[in-house]
Amino acid sequence: MVTLVTGGAGFIGGHLVERLAKKGEKVRCLVKKDSDTSNLQRLKAEIIYGDIRDVQSIKSAMKGVDKVYHLAAIARMYAGLKPSDYQAINVDGTRNVLEACRDSDVNHVVYTSSTEAVGPSPDGKPLTEESECRPQTLYGESKLGGEKVCKEYYEKYRLPVTVVRPPMIYGPGNILHLSRLFKVVKSGIYPVIGDGNSFMEFCYVGNEAQGINLAGESKKSIGRTYFISDERSYTVTEILKAIAEAEGVKLRILHMPVAAGNAVGLTFEGLSKVFRFWPFTIKETGRPVFSRNTVKWTTHNTWFVSTERAKKELGYRPETPLKEGVKKTVDWYRSIGAL
Repeated sequence: MVTLVTGGAGFIGGHLVERLAKKGEKVRCLVKKDSDTSNLQRLKAEIIYGDIRDVQSIKSAMKGVDKVYHLAAIARMYAGLKPSDYQAINVDGTRNVLEACRDSDVNHVVYTSSTEAVGPSPDGKPLTEESECRPQTLYGESKLGGEKVCKEYYEKYRLPVTVVRPPMIYGPGNILHLSRLFKVVKSGIYPVIGDGNSFMEFCYVGNEAQGINLAGESKKSIGRTYFISDERSYTVTEILKAIAEAEGVKLRILHMPVAAGNAVGLTFEGLSKVFRFWPFTIKETGRPVFSRNTVKWTTHNTWFVSTERAKKELGYRPETPLKEGVKKTVDWYRSIGAL
């Protein structure tokens, strides 16, 4: 039988395809025509060109498929996108995939959502699968919308679907975090708001692919939702020190008072409206590299989760620890000349 991965040419999708291929599975990927498929060709994955907004292309990709990992999506907040764009791809596109799965008698579907579907912790405690969903962005709202479609198809049609929620993911293949984090650490000086001891998620992409795969292999996961992240949450300081060590940099962390951080954030927000280039504006997101929102999540325990359900029910034990994952990422950045 065939395993279909939608979005297999993407960051997480590519690592998932590699994992499946190494296990000897026959993998088919539904990708857009303008996608870079060099990695998929290297892995000898079958490539079907299409779009999850096109029902017919999904049906063509679904022939003979036993299992589906649905990762195709608008994967974060992007500059210039409208609410209708997120709706068409992350919600309606997910419905198209599930409808095709229902028509094809697929045995298991794993939908990749996001921690942003839940939003930040309201009380400083790690988010769990039972936490109330309060998304803060259009992207988060659309991923929650996709989850609701999954719930509908599970309850109405008994479609065997599982939902996984990745947090912030890093690793080889991800350029977005390069200028925002790794390059700044490489400079030897990194400003931190507050004491740097707030918890956050920083999950290595290989661990995420491992967890998604485990969810797809377990029948116990059907109808369930899981946070998939690293072995534990990390403090901001832990992450910075791990990156500095991998880069061979003696890092000086400058601690900035919260009030000063908010003042700088407000300044960046204002300048980003005039100067549409880094560091005032990130091209992909249209947002400044630093804002008052940055102050909030780096000084409070807001974006961190519990993975206890995945550990207990899926047997999830992340294979790659923080220092090893960061080293692999730094080595990859160096291999492409990015550092």
